[in-house]
Amino acid sequence: MSSKNNGVDVLRWDLPSDFRWLGVINAALQEIGQALDWDQAELNQISIASIEAVSNAIEHGNRFRSELRVGVELALSETRFCITVSDGGPGFPPERLRAPAPSPEDPAFLGARGRGIFIMREIMDAVRTRRDESGRFTIELEKAVSGGADH
Repeated sequence: MSSKNNGVDVLRWDLPSDFRWLGVINAALQEIGQALDWDQAELNQISIASIEAVSNAIEHGNRFRSELRVGVELALSETRFCITVSDGGPGFPPERLRAPAPSPEDPAFLGARGRGIFIMREIMDAVRTRRDESGRFTIELEKAVSGGADH
């Protein structure tokens, strides 16, 4: 589903809690970024952070429960990207967004877990969390992008 509001395109998906859908989101982001002539390095960063947010919603929010859906909304223009991801899980405390980056000296640093919020925070210009009007946990990632003939 898509719509246009004040020069911003808005696309929405209601996805099953299944990692198989991550490729669809990534492919859509790549096509959108190329159509809007975004810088490829920025597009790759957006894809990494977005896939991290959606995979966290599937795994940590909905815990792969098939009856719970993941909402994904993209609001984008030639110079701005915003993704909002919602799930039916408990969320996490807002102070986790402000936690310091993991230390490379920490033995857990090289582990496969626990760096998603840090990655999103480092890549994107803004990361916000809230409960939406229906009580679902929501994370919003935003980034300015170099688009059009200017890059």
